Amino acid sequence: MPLRLLAAFAALLAGPPLALAAPPPTCPAQHWTVAPPAESGWDAEKLGRLDTLLQSLDTASLTVVHHGRIVFDYGSTSSTYNLHSARKSILSMLYGIAVGKGQAGLDATVGSLGIDDLGGLSDTEKTATVQQMLEARSCIYHEAVYETEAMKGKRPVRHSCSPGAQWYYNNWDFNALGTAYRIQTGKTVFEGFGDELAGPLQLEDFDPQRDTRFVGGHSSRHPAYTIRLSSHDFARLGLLMARGGDWCGRQLLPAGWVSTSTAPISPTDIAGVDYGYLWWTSAGNIHFGHRFASPVFSARGHLGQYLLVVPADDLVVAHLSQGESDGHRLASSSHFGQVVKAVIEAMPR
Repeated sequence: MPLRLLAAFAALLAGPPLALAAPPPTCPAQHWTVAPPAESGWDAEKLGRLDTLLQSLDTASLTVVHHGRIVFDYGSTSSTYNLHSARKSILSMLYGIAVGKGQAGLDATVGSLGIDDLGGLSDTEKTATVQQMLEARSCIYHEAVYETEAMKGKRPVRHSCSPGAQWYYNNWDFNALGTAYRIQTGKTVFEGFGDELAGPLQLEDFDPQRDTRFVGGHSSRHPAYTIRLSSHDFARLGLLMARGGDWCGRQLLPAGWVSTSTAPISPTDIAGVDYGYLWWTSAGNIHFGHRFASPVFSARGHLGQYLLVVPADDLVVAHLSQGESDGHRLASSSHFGQVVKAVIEAMPR
């Protein structure tokens, strides 16, 4: 038999080449484990295309974690950047821990906690609950600090609805929740973050003195609580959520809270995307223009800060831009959609 026919016959008997088996899930220690394509099964050529794409965007850093290992890194992954509104999803995690420990209750009202604001809140506004603020459904449309001009322009008229009646992405809710957390737990958001998350997750790059700051203003008594993280540390938060609150066999966050807080509660002004407890969710599993085969959720911040979590795939994508001012060329949600598409295409099949 000619050599070329013998080789073809041997290939036919052997069948198609076997796909590289994905390594079993692991848990990060003090430092991440990095898995190159030859080990992880990710497509090296397609990861190269992802790298080229990121060079065209305002991406400061990107970290992709699969099965507890870093499979792709780009940019200054140990530098910290302002998370902007992604901070709100962190507060949801802290509230879940506090509720699980019996330190906080979702039925507590603004009035019962003694929360008020400049000019006074109405009796109706004071009936809003912590749960409604987590859902962005308090209907308290008081001025808030740390709002973008676009948010100010969209804010509904004060006293135009009763608590629970409608969803609106409301910075007053998010800032006042920081006050409520302090009242209920006796800790500031930053103290809670350090004790409950930064310490147990062994965040590598986070410095509480440098990376946390309260931002006040003349429009409200309730300050914003800004947090800076690296993409490596941001990804640890995502992995904790992807695994139902379990970290290396320790249940840091109640699994029931993870599922409840990331379940769709309210439709939003983004097509196909819903809102849970300070997390962006989707009844149709649609995120950043991609339809996933399983539930997906995200944290999102102004100017390009995104944390995408796909629990069924044990996948986390943490994206950060410089994000310090509108003067920077931002990485929009559609840009990040291109990143997500490239990540999904490079995954092992």
